[in-house]
Amino acid sequence: QLHAVKNSHLPYLHSSESKPIELFAYTVASAIVGVTGFHNHIGMVSEYLKDPSFMAAKIRAGETYADVQSSFQCMNIAMLTGFKAPMLMGDYSHMLEGIEKEEEAKQVFAAFQEDLKGFVTEVESRNKRRKFPCNAFNPEGILTSVSI
Repeated sequence: QLHAVKNSHLPYLHSSESKPIELFAYTVASAIVGVTGFHNHIGMVSEYLKDPSFMAAKIRAGETYADVQSSFQCMNIAMLTGFKAPMLMGDYSHMLEGIEKEEEAKQVFAAFQEDLKGFVTEVESRNKRRKFPCNAFNPEGILTSVSI
């Protein structure tokens, strides 16, 4: 069953045309999107966890609300991941000081930040044409980590 999930959700891993570095880059990019933009889009659920009759992480047969254990587990996850993380856009070049290939790493990071700025411009441009603007994937409002 695990192979079926992997095959359906990660089809790029089975492409004979992809080079290992491309697969690595795609995997890292997917992880970045998952813990930043996508989580920002769907992950803000802490306000819904306060009422165990409204939202539960575990569905139990014959129950209409979360039990005490499930409620506490959800609230603990929200509490432990709810700390404010640094924003995705920012100057973190000081974290690259002293590493091997420091200058190359700083150049890659600077290029990444420039790409994010370009994406901000694209999101803002699209939002001008939208009836309901969407900033869930706007890098200016995304944290570097998961928080609920």
